Amino acid sequence: CNRKIRKADTLFQNLGESLFQDVTSAVGLATPSLALAKGASLDQAIKTITYALQEKEIRRLGSSKSIKIDIRIISATNANLMEKIKNGEFREDLYYRLNTIPLNIPPLRERKEEILPIAENILEQSCNEYGFCEKRFNEEAKEQLMLYTWPGNIRELISVVQRAAILSDGDEITPENLFLESRGLY
Repeated sequence: CNRKIRKADTLFQNLGESLFQDVTSAVGLATPSLALAKGASLDQAIKTITYALQEKEIRRLGSSKSIKIDIRIISATNANLMEKIKNGEFREDLYYRLNTIPLNIPPLRERKEEILPIAENILEQSCNEYGFCEKRFNEEAKEQLMLYTWPGNIRELISVVQRAAILSDGDEITPENLFLESRGLY
């Protein structure tokens, strides 16, 4: 299957494709991209999504005909959804519809061996994007990258490396360019 994975502006707009949704909201899938604009409540939008996932059909606003859909939702969260379900902050039925094939990826701090390859890749991409000459981390910077706990996971690593690429002078990234002290490294 050669379908694109995309973050749609409105859910189910691109039938026959896959949708990536970052489920970071307390109620689950409660983002502006769900088109609550037409007066639907958040609860109604969640019910509609749950129904569409189960029945594999939708009905467009104002239409009396149902449309069969072929869509997959790939969702991600760093929240403990079982805890949120227990606290009434996430719909249990939605959880089970989304949790068909769970992939549990440990936080970056538990995958230390991936930090430097990811950081070097991000640095290379950033240099290409901004038209900089090739840059590299010096040994002290590599050590700091490995010592830091990365509470923001990959998003934080990307931010730190991009900022270092932009703000560093020359072709070497130093610990000072990472600004990890201000994030509580020491």
